[in-house]
Amino acid sequence: QKAWVWRVDVAGASRFWTGWFEGLSRIFVNLPLPKMLIVGSLDRLDAALEASHMQGRFKLEIVPHTGHQVHEDRPEEVARALCGFLMGVQRQRAAFARLHQGGAAAPTNGHQVAVGMLDPKAAAEDATKRTCRREVDGGPG
Repeated sequence: QKAWVWRVDVAGASRFWTGWFEGLSRIFVNLPLPKMLIVGSLDRLDAALEASHMQGRFKLEIVPHTGHQVHEDRPEEVARALCGFLMGVQRQRAAFARLHQGGAAAPTNGHQVAVGMLDPKAAAEDATKRTCRREVDGGPG
């Protein structure tokens, strides 16, 4: 007895597959905006992606995974990666805006500085969690 049945003849559509992904890596790396690629492993990166990543043209996040749908199978890790990436883009834009205006870094209160000095990574993760929680849930951080 079959557990599931295909509704369409997938193999019959294979002749249309050839062009689906041709040039996709080149298009991705040439997008003029901040970008991140989330993959389950490095074994499928093509030459264009490898070279572009080495040039710093995108952030590469590896969420160890063997399936095809890392966003469904590892949603918390993917959400954490996306949130961290977006927070980094936000910080970068704020820094460029300050440079463009000729201003100094935004002041911080003593607590943030002290926590950051003790464990900068933990302070950044905590701030990202609060901000992402606030943005995603619409509630307090």
